[in-house]
Amino acid sequence: FFKILVKIKPEEFDDLAWSKKDAKEKAPNVYMIADELTKLSWLVRHEILLAKDEKERIKAFEKYCGIMAHALKNNDIGIVNAIYSTMVSA
Repeated sequence: FFKILVKIKPEEFDDLAWSKKDAKEKAPNVYMIADELTKLSWLVRHEILLAKDEKERIKAFEKYCGIMAHALKNNDIGIVNAIYSTMVSA
């Protein structure tokens, strides 16, 4: 994640390039970050909601709470935000 983040160039934010149809070309690094966070959000949501029972849901929830705590220690706010946002909206 960080390897992609440090590659972002200021011009990738010009005219909201990351949100246009040609985002992959005009803002490739911002696009990749957004795509990875979307995948993470999907994974968290599905692992928690599709758990076979309450015990497994709690286990998955606690797993992602631990990942958030670790990410926060490393200042990976994007990861924390992606997981937290998923948890409060699921």
